[in-house]
Amino acid sequence: MLFFHGNGGSIATFASDYQPLIADGDGLLAVEYRGYPGSTGSPTEAGLIADGEAAYAEAIALGFPGRRIVVIGASLGSAVAVSVAARHAVGAVVLDSPPSSAADVAAARFWTFPARWLILDSYRSDLRIGRVRAPLLIVQGDHDTVVPIRFGRRLYALANPPKRFLRVPGAEHMAMGLVMPVVVAWIDAALAHPDGVNRRQSS
Repeated sequence: MLFFHGNGGSIATFASDYQPLIADGDGLLAVEYRGYPGSTGSPTEAGLIADGEAAYAEAIALGFPGRRIVVIGASLGSAVAVSVAARHAVGAVVLDSPPSSAADVAAARFWTFPARWLILDSYRSDLRIGRVRAPLLIVQGDHDTVVPIRFGRRLYALANPPKRFLRVPGAEHMAMGLVMPVVVAWIDAALAHPDGVNRRQSS
């Protein structure tokens, strides 16, 4: 599994999120973005996507075929995950609280300003998701005030099947940890039966 964490932390602060994913012995590779704790450089959209590309290349170099690689992205990390999955063969994609784009979220939050024109790094997952061919799971809380659920649903609507949208009632931002058994079961099914897992299912 390739794990791309969200904006508000580092690999260390997100450790509790990915520990359940490896409880059964599955391998996981988490990348620390440039400009984040323990890394060098400055964070930019191009830089973070390059970091995602490096993580995928490392997984391939370690001997894992693309069809066995599961790409997981949380919040901002979902944009990196979508970019990697749009460019490369992967076995499955899991997105936790994904924005359709940073510009969409900024425009909704700062509606009195021309936010779309001021965003330098727009993270347009909405323009990339159509190139993803692997099974997709989107997890989002319906009380998410950081990335309102409508943006996750917008991204879901643009995605190719097979896909599933898992709404977590009452949950706030980054809700995957609340439904981890469901996520793990979905990943297992997606790798075993990639064409038939949860086709066009939303809940």
